[in-house]
Amino acid sequence: MTPPPRTVSSTLLSAATAVYGRFMAIAPPREEYVLHRLTVTANVEVAPRVRRITLAAESLRTFVPVGPDEYFALILPRPGVALALPAPEVLQVARAVRDFPEDIRPDVRCYTVRRHRPGRGEIDVDVVTHGDAGPGSAWALRARPGDEVGLKEGSAGYRRPAEGPQLLAADETALPALAHIAEELAGTPDAARVRAFVEVDSMDSVADRPESIDITWVVRGSARPGDLLADAISEALATGADHGTEPGARSGEGSTAGAPDFTSAWLCGEGGGVARIRRLLLTRTALTRRSVFSKGYWQAGRPTE
Repeated sequence: MTPPPRTVSSTLLSAATAVYGRFMAIAPPREEYVLHRLTVTANVEVAPRVRRITLAAESLRTFVPVGPDEYFALILPRPGVALALPAPEVLQVARAVRDFPEDIRPDVRCYTVRRHRPGRGEIDVDVVTHGDAGPGSAWALRARPGDEVGLKEGSAGYRRPAEGPQLLAADETALPALAHIAEELAGTPDAARVRAFVEVDSMDSVADRPESIDITWVVRGSARPGDLLADAISEALATGADHGTEPGARSGEGSTAGAPDFTSAWLCGEGGGVARIRRLLLTRTALTRRSVFSKGYWQAGRPTE
């Protein structure tokens, strides 16, 4: 019988969270951060470059996400090697596994929960693949039912708009979280308040196209990650933007409407692009640091998946 997962209190994070909250919008921290041992039960190609991997464990029946953009650390074993996990009380798992012997040292990558089915003890994770260029992509291409991985609970950053319009900005790595947000908003008055901009390397990275919120799609092509996304948002702030533009269309073309008076924002994706958009919003809108949540999911030039 598998023992229940051990937990760690969030006491050590409380002070840091209070300080962090002075500089950025944040979601409430967890009371406990559980380390799960999960089993792969399915691996489905849901788009030409996206794998949706289902992970299962009894402990996921009582797992409670703190937000629709729930993120976590996924602990991936070396190929052909049994899964080695850090101590359950460890908070920074990526740092902890650096001390493991090289032949068993797992890789650690962060992902978001695409869907959670507590009744079945399952979650789905979407992984954008690019061959063997990164450990996460290589794992996603080879994962088979019965394979084991570890999951260390994380947190979330999204908050529903309390009033006024809300800006969402994402790239292909943050699209699963944005799609989950859109599903949560579907059928509510808040959905009409949300304006999203999504940059993808190509439409082959798009597994879901949410219809409950307005989205402007930007295809990156050979441009630097985040640049076209920031440009599209800058244009929208300056000239207004047509809602729900087709992939590759530039926002603002043919529009004379005033830019939305955003009252909150959620920005996730490539770190440099996210930082640029955050600066843009803080200097050209009435948004404050506490009304903008931003998180760099990856950094251009570094293997992250």
